[in-house]
Amino acid sequence: MLKNKSQTTGGVLLGLLITSIVFLSLPQNVKAQSNDSITVAPVAVEQIKDTIKTEVLGQLIPCCGSYFTSKDGEYKIKYTNTFLPWGVHVYFYYGFKEVSRTARVVDEDAALHWQKGGEIEMVSTAPFVWEVSILKQLTNRGFSTRLADLQFVFKIVDEQENISWERGNDSLMGYYQAIDLFQAADLFGGGSSSGKCSKDAGTDNFCRLYVTSIYKIK
Repeated sequence: MLKNKSQTTGGVLLGLLITSIVFLSLPQNVKAQSNDSITVAPVAVEQIKDTIKTEVLGQLIPCCGSYFTSKDGEYKIKYTNTFLPWGVHVYFYYGFKEVSRTARVVDEDAALHWQKGGEIEMVSTAPFVWEVSILKQLTNRGFSTRLADLQFVFKIVDEQENISWERGNDSLMGYYQAIDLFQAADLFGGGSSSGKCSKDAGTDNFCRLYVTSIYKIK
């Protein structure tokens, strides 16, 4: 049976319309092939990175008598990692960069790393989320040095007691580092004696600290 030209044209247009709808309806990571099969493209790297997140809040607290130059640092750490299986234990392994208390500019060559630290088991507060708080004396008017940047990694222990480390990168000795709390107080305004990032009259005033990943091979 022969089809007239209008029927043929209508069929072609209908086919194009259906194909357009299929392409418009597909998610971004799904691609339609020329043979009408559908494949799932790899998820973007940015989406994968979102599943591992480290957040650090901090504030300065006057301590050790009435001297305003003596300060404690209070930190709240939140770690999210959806790659970890159920049943693991996560530990916060940390230390501090130790620098001159009086120098206005940090001498990186003279700084000591991973000082006055420890290891604390984190508490699971939601699926794939662990949290911990630490309180540490950062400086005292009688000290020649003070504690600056918070350096840390996450120790992962599975149900078979196998240990692995999450360092923020794939280097052998890499680690996370949160900005010096005194520097953060100056950046946010008010300085380290009052204002942002400093507890005032019993009122918490936490700042979100910038966290970077340090690549270190030895």
